[in-house]
Amino acid sequence: MLPDELMLEIFRNLYSKCSRDACSLVCRRWLTLERLSRDTIRIGGSASPDSLVNLISSHFLNVTNLYVDERLSGPHPFGVVSSPVPWFCPKFCIFTV
Repeated sequence: MLPDELMLEIFRNLYSKCSRDACSLVCRRWLTLERLSRDTIRIGGSASPDSLVNLISSHFLNVTNLYVDERLSGPHPFGVVSSPVPWFCPKFCIFTV
């Protein structure tokens, strides 16, 4: 079995979302490691801020960039474009696409 550090490095070098998602389905360990390897997440624009904070902070610990893609779903609730969101979480920066 490969050490976690090596697996994280492998996941960080997968650039295809499809490949990353497929790897996360292999087992719980790979799911956890794949989530740790992400620093950027793209979501649809209709999520509520509270549920979004809970989801990201509990599942994606190393995320620093959050892209709200309005093309994926309805209007996004934040009304911000490429700005830090200290009330949301000090380490995040939200971008609209």
